[in-house]
Amino acid sequence: MLKSSLGFFVLAAVLGAYLLSFILRNKKIPIKVVMIHGLFGAIGIILLILYPFYYNPAPITSLVLFVAAACGGFTMMFMSKSGKTVQAWMAAGHGMVAIIGIITLIAFMVV
Repeated sequence: MLKSSLGFFVLAAVLGAYLLSFILRNKKIPIKVVMIHGLFGAIGIILLILYPFYYNPAPITSLVLFVAAACGGFTMMFMSKSGKTVQAWMAAGHGMVAIIGIITLIAFMVV
């Protein structure tokens, strides 16, 4: 279950890097890619939420970081939908929180 979650987060990260390239170049963000990116992240979070029902201990730190990153992602999506410009620092911060979540998840899996 953790490997599947990690896989979805890595897929989301790859798409996130692609989306960040649009933001850094001030180009229009492809909404379909945003939706797939969010779907992969959501599936990863759902798998992390389900994990403690089957195994103990749970990667709570990773889950908190991914939920925080998701909140940032929702904020950016709503800003974009309302016609506001998504700032590069916000997108980079969103990505950094998610990357730290991936690192803590890997550390949890290794230990």
